[in-house]
Amino acid sequence: GILGLTVVILALAVIWLFAPWKKPTTKFWILYLYPYAVFLISIVWVVWAYGGLKELGLNWWNVLWLLPMLTPIFSTGNRRWIDGENQP
Repeated sequence: GILGLTVVILALAVIWLFAPWKKPTTKFWILYLYPYAVFLISIVWVVWAYGGLKELGLNWWNVLWLLPMLTPIFSTGNRRWIDGENQP
């Protein structure tokens, strides 16, 4: 339980630290890497905490369900926060 709470606190810290308005000139795909890393850490933690892939009834094909979550990297990845501002 404490390890799960640590992962949640880490996720909140990463979201707060790498918010796009705090780094307006950084491309979104770079900012996405940190929350996605914590997300993958949480998946590994859940699989470990529940006894592995076989115990959960999962196999490697279930990884394909994660691909739709990666679409923001491809659709908005090269944009920056500052790109939305009106330039004189």
